[in-house]
Amino acid sequence: MYEVVNPAVAKSIMSRMNSLQLRTEIAFFEIELEKIEGGNLRKMYLNLRAFAQRRLKVLTSKNDSYEFEF
Repeated sequence: MYEVVNPAVAKSIMSRMNSLQLRTEIAFFEIELEKIEGGNLRKMYLNLRAFAQRRLKVLTSKNDSYEFEF
């Protein structure tokens, strides 16, 4: 899927995923990154994996602050 999808579209899709789906995508990127040696596809996978990890961290962290953030 990621070879034909724009990275911005992939990020949009991942931003709607739940934590289990994000973990699955992160595992996919890990497997693919072991196979790919270099190039633009590897850079894209690295960036998408980092995005998924940040998104997962946001979903799994508890926010104890009840103040509004503007």
